[in-house]
Amino acid sequence: MQEGGMEEEFALSAGPVAGLGEWHHVALVSDGATGTLFVDGQKVAGAPLGPSRAAAVPAYSNMIFGQPERYATWSLHGDLDDARVWRRAVPAREIAALARSEAPPRFALTRSTCVETDDLTALMRAEFGAEARLADWDDLKRFHADAASAWADEMGFTVSGSQARVLRGGSRRYDERRHYFINRFDGKKPAYYLAHDEFGGMTIALGSWYGSNIPLLVALPPTVHRQETLTADATGIVRREGGFGPAVPAWLLSWKAQLDPQTALGVQVDLRLRDGRHLAAICRPAGAEAMALALGDVVHPPLTRETPAVYGREVEFALVLAEGALRFRAVSVVGGNPIFEEKIALPRVRPAEVIALELRGLAASGSEGAKRGLASATLFVE
Repeated sequence: MQEGGMEEEFALSAGPVAGLGEWHHVALVSDGATGTLFVDGQKVAGAPLGPSRAAAVPAYSNMIFGQPERYATWSLHGDLDDARVWRRAVPAREIAALARSEAPPRFALTRSTCVETDDLTALMRAEFGAEARLADWDDLKRFHADAASAWADEMGFTVSGSQARVLRGGSRRYDERRHYFINRFDGKKPAYYLAHDEFGGMTIALGSWYGSNIPLLVALPPTVHRQETLTADATGIVRREGGFGPAVPAWLLSWKAQLDPQTALGVQVDLRLRDGRHLAAICRPAGAEAMALALGDVVHPPLTRETPAVYGREVEFALVLAEGALRFRAVSVVGGNPIFEEKIALPRVRPAEVIALELRGLAASGSEGAKRGLASATLFVE
């Protein structure tokens, strides 16, 4: 914070509470006068805020988790599972409940639509497996009432244009004819719409009707992260055969490599989908000062561009596939400085549809590196 041209810092410390292999819940609360730090639901530190607490709120600001600034040379050594921001001072009892709460179910929309007389269970399980069930309105309110807009954006709900079937208290029906569903209104509900309940200031509303041909909102078990180490074969190619399961929401492939302009070899990930499509993420040298990027269809990629070259340094690459989107990014291993990050939309593509992947690259630069492929890569699956 700054006031009168002078920088003002505010810091709270809980001491060495986080060890390797442990998860902790951390919350910082400001009531406008005091900052309070909670760890695992317990207050551990507090201090008065400085004079800048009364300064005008800027129209735009950056928020960074895990390091003091974007280009800092140190950062959090660990994983950040979830981050949330409230526009109010959350009371201590609510923080304690958040810290001890169980993992929420995952929610997903079916691609197919149905009317209320269809076999909803068969439809859900055909897309998401035997553990899929129809989502309950009570669970939506419990886990997402404080982040209604963010949740709606994540799910892909459009204002006044999206509906999905749900339960309420375990029941599908409001009465003999009307079946429950949800809509997104962002505070502007039409007068004719009968809302049985809402959250987020009418961001999400619970309605009911009959004869509607709409998708189902499915609840799946909480995410259980797993990690696989993929080892290169004798040819220096990292391969994985087989699917990921019907309910996997995302996966990330991570590896380290160096690019060598002398050999013109870079890194490339090939993805094969069940429907025969072939996707790729490519980064290779394009001269002494540039690297060429390509992302998407291997023959006609929707994204191609050049970026400033980073040679002679180890680079950490990551490819992330979530439903409807593919991301490709790289950062320098030393310093963690971003090199590039690209994203393309892949409508109606789910991570589970990948049945094989291959990764090619060099473990090091120079003539010796040209002889060695990558030793391994790490796959993180949600």
